[in-house]
Amino acid sequence: MSEWKTLDTAPTEPDMDPPLVLLWVVGGGGRGEGCIAFGRCYRSIVDGSVRGVPHGFHGFKCSHWMPIPKGPNGE
Repeated sequence: MSEWKTLDTAPTEPDMDPPLVLLWVVGGGGRGEGCIAFGRCYRSIVDGSVRGVPHGFHGFKCSHWMPIPKGPNGE
């Protein structure tokens, strides 16, 4: 399995639909803090900042990401 990486290391994707990744949810209030979620990392074309957007956690913040690992059959 890959190691967790900080959001500022997210790769820049050439299109506007970057691949799904795993995100570590750290803030936003409620029971979702300190969990793993599927989501995407977006790099701003204006200032270069990166933001993790976890699916199902509107308004929550993320600190780390990692590629989704391959399944048991390498798929």
